[in-house]
Amino acid sequence: MPSYSDIPGGVIRGGRFGPPEVPTPDPGGFKTQLNYLGGFRIRKGNYGISRSTNSPGGLHVASDGNLWLVGHSNDRAIGKFQIPADSALSPSHSIADMPLSDNVLPFFTVIPAAGIPTVNPRIVGTYDDGTRLRYHIQDFYGDGSNTYNHGYYTIASEAVTDFRDINAQDGALELNPEKAAGWMYPVPSALVSTLGSTWYMGHSNTLSRTIRHSFGPSLFTWNGNSDLDPIDPQALMYFEVDDLGPYGATASPPQLWNQVSKAYTGFFFGGDYVCVGMNGAYNSAIDYKISNPQGWGIADPDDQYPYFWRFGNSDITGAATPRSPRPFEHGELPTGVAPMTNSDGSSFSSRADSVVGATFDYGTNRLYVQMRTDKIQTTAEQSSVIYVFEVTA
Repeated sequence: MPSYSDIPGGVIRGGRFGPPEVPTPDPGGFKTQLNYLGGFRIRKGNYGISRSTNSPGGLHVASDGNLWLVGHSNDRAIGKFQIPADSALSPSHSIADMPLSDNVLPFFTVIPAAGIPTVNPRIVGTYDDGTRLRYHIQDFYGDGSNTYNHGYYTIASEAVTDFRDINAQDGALELNPEKAAGWMYPVPSALVSTLGSTWYMGHSNTLSRTIRHSFGPSLFTWNGNSDLDPIDPQALMYFEVDDLGPYGATASPPQLWNQVSKAYTGFFFGGDYVCVGMNGAYNSAIDYKISNPQGWGIADPDDQYPYFWRFGNSDITGAATPRSPRPFEHGELPTGVAPMTNSDGSSFSSRADSVVGATFDYGTNRLYVQMRTDKIQTTAEQSSVIYVFEVTA
């Protein structure tokens, strides 16, 4: 695996709803800034119209301090679960020691049957602004063209209020929304003038059945002027298939991302932009139903890792093109737990059991990483474990 480097950074602090403010200097690399607080498990069960197992991610810290979570991948639903108090979080890396999180708001439908013209749409990003829950939708079987929408769920009235198209344009170049419409946050106030926008988003998760390649971490910005106008993100960073490096055991140096890499969230701290997800195929190979009985993915299912990519803000804003930036630090997240291991130490093989979601809470400087690694509640389905880190100065 790539080694960590000692690079100056910082942490941007701010309120839960207000934009983050002044960065605090940090003398070490990203690994030294992650303080593992512990983990908790999502309790298995039926809640409302969906189940908590096989969740595809889409998590976000709610305005009331709980956790929004997307339901079963076959449903179009979102619900809410408790985030245990710090004293209840298990600092152990043993899944058996982690407390169970109870449901506090049953899953509800956020996509009416006739709401958007998609086939089996998936929810791929959420944001709670205190009044409404915003969410991004992707067509599971779409080709990426006109298959992304930005929806609103009004929390007080418990009703879906609007959908907006996401155009993802960059001048005359039409970009596939696959690269843009995932995680979303307000731009930190210290960066609004630099980025020229009030919101940002990004996406790279190889979800669509017809777009099975990862484009790498991304950064798009837009101004939220009207809730009715289409969203026209401006590209600051994205990548194409041609930007991918070699992969597998023969790759030298190890690639930054490949066809199985995924990024689930991106956040600013100090002078940097960090994307978090998973990476793999460093010591094996990528296949499509050849040697891996789990199907398309990594030939050795243990050869995948919670991962981060760290970019300098100035490297992004000063780049010649949106495809030019490269991370100055990248590597495995120090979870201290093997994502492909049962509680009894035995291995299991499933690409879907690795990282499926992540979110950063600017109000507490906490990073939440979702992995479907709980084999204690059930072995027939995939139950989620949430790992909690504090990003410290």
